[in-house]
Amino acid sequence: MNLSGVPVPVLRLRTLLSFDASDDGLYTPVVVVGDKSRPLGLIVDRINRLVAVEVDARAELEPDSTFNRCADHAIRIGEEIIAVLSLDRLLLDAEQSRIREFARIEAERLAALEATTS
Repeated sequence: MNLSGVPVPVLRLRTLLSFDASDDGLYTPVVVVGDKSRPLGLIVDRINRLVAVEVDARAELEPDSTFNRCADHAIRIGEEIIAVLSLDRLLLDAEQSRIREFARIEAERLAALEATTS
């Protein structure tokens, strides 16, 4: 995905978490996380709401409760307990390296495209 000239790799969160595939459509939401130096787009089923969470509202999870500790804590909102994903642990090191390489290649492609249209 090209976000204001910055290449953003996009991954299906369902696939990463080994859920059954769903059909992506024109209005399938993509949540962009990370920062400008390392953005990542996650295709999600839906977005219910955005909430600000105080740091002291976090509850630690058991170390072996998720693969690669991809969720390192949880928060409670009303009656819901929500696992919070850790971007640093969502992908294996080799996967993160491949994504960085694809992003580098795409940045070069975008720069070349910009040079030809200027």
